[in-house]
Amino acid sequence: MQSTSHKFSTKIIAATLGGFFLLQTNIAQADITVNEIFNQLGFSVQEKQAVLSGKLIKRMLKKRSDQEMAVAVAFKLNKDSEQLRKDFLKGLFIDKPDDIVSYQFISPDADFPELQLTAKEQQEMGKFLAAEPGNTLNLSADEIKAFNELAKTDALGSAAILTQLHHLLKSRYKAYRQGGPALIAPYQRSASKQYKLGDYLSKNRQEILPTIRQSFPEFYKALNNYPQYKPTGLQERFILLKMNIQGQLAFALEHRMALQENGAEVMAVTYFYVSHTLNGQQGLGMLIPNSDESIVVQVTRASSDAVAGFGSSVKYFIGRRMLGDSISGFYQSVQKNYMQ
Repeated sequence: MQSTSHKFSTKIIAATLGGFFLLQTNIAQADITVNEIFNQLGFSVQEKQAVLSGKLIKRMLKKRSDQEMAVAVAFKLNKDSEQLRKDFLKGLFIDKPDDIVSYQFISPDADFPELQLTAKEQQEMGKFLAAEPGNTLNLSADEIKAFNELAKTDALGSAAILTQLHHLLKSRYKAYRQGGPALIAPYQRSASKQYKLGDYLSKNRQEILPTIRQSFPEFYKALNNYPQYKPTGLQERFILLKMNIQGQLAFALEHRMALQENGAEVMAVTYFYVSHTLNGQQGLGMLIPNSDESIVVQVTRASSDAVAGFGSSVKYFIGRRMLGDSISGFYQSVQKNYMQ
């Protein structure tokens, strides 16, 4: 399959950067209930009733460190839709926020896609040559060294920098395909301190809601043993993202998974690399049958070292992404495209 690029302008939540699961149940016998999910997320009786009456409910969840923010979202759909899963795998707008400028599919049967930058975007690449340990860029010690060595040569044009960045993204993609979160190169924060995104993602995957672990053991096993365990029927998609985060060009690598199990379609997405501001993002979500309708539940967790405890600008960006216009756009889009 050839890589393709798409533009977006709709404000829709990325139920991803750290991980997103969307569970679409087409058979009522699926071994999971709305009450179980609401109870485990700590939703009140009043919040549950609001969702059942057709309202969109958003609430912050308990964070597990000063680097993290977490949010849960729930709303009602009047019917199930197989198209929701298909769009998820196609990478359509269902979970694309306005900070994603474009994307390209990464195919295992084709070359890693070339970075497509405007002249203005190419001018921003010089910051990589001055890379050093810290929170400005998410780079490993070896990646910092490679850019620093490039700065000492005569090849200081944007093309040389772009080639090195392309190598960085391709190497991280290949490592994840080979070993999952365990092979994600840590970000070098200082001479002696690293941020290990792989550990963060692995912990999130292990601490999935008990109902997911109990009702969908094959998916749970696949998620926690990727890529060593891939059950029959598992579908995958990798995507290279070009983003605008707080007015600055950024790149991210995304992994999507989907599996039918126990009368449900379970899906996952992980941002296993983001070039700055966010360490990564991961989440959990489900579409659960409830009589003749369905309840969508979505959990997203994001991590950032950009400012200790989330400084005001970073906190505003993530808060807007999780709880602001992007959530409302996601909700409105689902209602428009899947309620007909």
